[in-house]
Amino acid sequence: MIFCIDNYSVPKKIIVYDSLHQLVNTVEWQDILDNGVINIGSDGNIYEWDSTKYSEYATIHGYTMKVVGTNTDLANTCKKIFEKLNKPSEFLLYN
Repeated sequence: MIFCIDNYSVPKKIIVYDSLHQLVNTVEWQDILDNGVINIGSDGNIYEWDSTKYSEYATIHGYTMKVVGTNTDLANTCKKIFEKLNKPSEFLLYN
């Protein structure tokens, strides 16, 4: 499960994807390029678009993501809210 967190919204809007594959075939890479979005797996891995894949530069869907860090606290917070709200496709995160 991947939580796509919009950093620009207050409270933060989170869209839930079943997998990284679903994310990269739904969200255009341009929408995640400027770090306005955090993509975090339920395991705590944080993913960003792999900008070293220049051949994918004009690709809209199916691009490559890479792990750039971990944040298990944020992943656990998202999982708890997700479970508490009965597994919605999107929800809000209040700080």
